Order: sequence, then structure tokens, then C-alpha cells
Amino acid sequence: MRKLVWIGFLLALSAFAQGRVFLEGAVSNISLAFTNPTQFGMQLGFLGGVKELAGPFGLRGGVAINVQQGIATFDLSAGALFSFGRSGVIPQAGLGFLAGFGGQTTTFSVEALVGLEYPVNRNVSLVVNALPNVQFGGQTVFVVRMGAGLRVYP
Repeated sequence: MRKLVWIGFLLALSAFAQGRVFLEGAVSNISLAFTNPTQFGMQLGFLGGVKELAGPFGLRGGVAINVQQGIATFDLSAGALFSFGRSGVIPQAGLGFLAGFGGQTTTFSVEALVGLEYPVNRNVSLVVNALPNVQFGGQTVFVVRMGAGLRVYP
């Protein structure tokens, strides 16, 4: 059994070696929740992932602190990322899940990603994203988040 675990671990490492590992920090992330009344929030998050893991497909995940209407939550996210190119302004799309802990209730979200990546040089890119999502927990809410940040390829 131990040998199978090690073989799986080595296969996973070799898969990550084929893609481009990145770290991403959200400089600004603003959300608008369409409830009654409409709620405004801000978020500071850090993401990591692998771009071009299998062709144009990649993975991403992250952690964030979200403040909305005086309530702070800790968010965890994971999802898939699809890039539409390798140079110039690169459109990207994705789909993922988000879980928010803290505040009044735990929330779960299904989230889409539509954005642009602009490579400044080989190791740094500017990233702008729109992240519409449907949030479940307590009540179902449609939320739109806008984010901008830096993506670093170590």
C-alpha cells in the first residue's frame, strides 16, 4: 500500500512539473451581493496553482479574508482554469467552488471566472478577473466579485 501511495505522489509531482506553477495575490477584490438590501464587501486573497497542466487546462486554489457588512469570513477556493493563449493579452476562464467559514453561517458557492492576464515579463503578469458566483447557506445569493492582482511564476 505504501508503494502505491509513493507512486501516486510521484505521478502527481511529474504532472505539476509539466505546467507553470504560479502564485497570485489579489491587490483589490470587491464584491457586490444582490440581496435585499444589496451588500458590498472587500476581500484580500492569495491564490496558487498550475497553469497549462494538461494543454490549456490548469488548476488553482486559494485562501482569503472577506469582510462584508461588518462580518469577516475566511474563504477557501479551488477550481479549474483555462487559458486561451500564451502571449499578448491572454483571456482566461474557469469554474470552481468556494467555502466561507465564520460570520453567521458557513456558505458554499459555485463560482465562474472570466478574466484577462497581461504578461509584463516572463515571470510576472497583471491579472484582472470577474468572478460571478451563486452562494448557498442561509439564503441563496448571487454575488459578483471583481479582482485585480499580480501573478508570479517562480
